[in-house]
Amino acid sequence: MAVRGPTEWPPGVDGPLSALERIRTELDTLFRRFEPVYARSLAASMWAVRVSEEAESFLVQIDLGGMKEREIELSASGKTLTVSASQEIRQLDVGATHSRESAQRNTAQRTVRFPVEINPEGMEAGCTEGRLTVHLPKVRVLPSRRITIKQSDE
Repeated sequence: MAVRGPTEWPPGVDGPLSALERIRTELDTLFRRFEPVYARSLAASMWAVRVSEEAESFLVQIDLGGMKEREIELSASGKTLTVSASQEIRQLDVGATHSRESAQRNTAQRTVRFPVEINPEGMEAGCTEGRLTVHLPKVRVLPSRRITIKQSDE
């Protein structure tokens, strides 16, 4: 009895592995459709954050991967800065016999903690080419001072 490989079958006769090959091809096609959406979703959750401290403030820079100003929300209180972003991605798939539109909303949030309290009232932020820059002044703490007690004349 001759043993045949997957490609050694006569024309028109499916070999035992041809059904598995068709399934693999269909799955590859299906996953390729979602690849761009998945790649953008993953990028949105992996922001690079840089924090530098100056004498009176902190400077925070975050690479947001293509997010726009209207998609970003900032909140600050105490010793934390929270950056939230939400982006809707629409994908149109047009075929010979069908048209399908899908939408996905990617949301991501990152919290940055500081060693001292920050002043949210003085916070300034800007976004250029997907890079968010936030300037956060520190809360001014008055230095402690020694008070001498006067003696009263009683």
